[in-house]
Amino acid sequence: TIQWSLAARNMSGGRALSGAMPMMRLDGGGIWTATLGDVQVSRADHVRVWHALQARLDGGATPVILSNRMAYTGPYGTSTDPLETTASDDVAASDEATFVTPPIVATLAEAADLRATTLTIAFVSGAALRGGEYLSIEHNTYSHRMYQVAAVSIDDDGNSVVTIRPPLREATDAGTPVEFDAPCCVMQLADPSAMELTLARRIFGQATVKFLESFPPWS
Repeated sequence: TIQWSLAARNMSGGRALSGAMPMMRLDGGGIWTATLGDVQVSRADHVRVWHALQARLDGGATPVILSNRMAYTGPYGTSTDPLETTASDDVAASDEATFVTPPIVATLAEAADLRATTLTIAFVSGAALRGGEYLSIEHNTYSHRMYQVAAVSIDDDGNSVVTIRPPLREATDAGTPVEFDAPCCVMQLADPSAMELTLARRIFGQATVKFLESFPPWS
């Protein structure tokens, strides 16, 4: 099972006598959490890979770029496979292989400020956005950061104007690539013991691992 969600987005002042619970949005927009549940370990190679990852993550001290595998709701066109094409003059690569581009190619049409909640995105390929899609941007300082489309409209130039959550983590220049095929985010283990694995008959196990969005400075 896979679950991505924004945590710590708001806080409550407690439940009123009327039964209502007033909520206040926090300025930071929350942090991403990812829970990978019921991960199956059923072979010796699985155990070795698991323990290698456990060692490399250092109990959460070392961050990892985690891909959002829920993102197949992206704005794909007629295919989710990479596009194989030649150059504009029909010339292929030197080994006669075709060039491969992702099914969805998009960039920021306009620069966006720190904490912006609206982005203008130009699509080279891909279908129309409908809302709810995940995207990520590789920032200069904060590296890969993930966002979700809350609303979308089309401007006079045919670009998609999207409302995103959380607010933009870092000011970003026009022309910066926007990733819809495999959105990802820098994450770390939510707990030092998150990768502990109990095995039956030495190779059979099942675990649930939770990650939290990670921010610099990184060691």
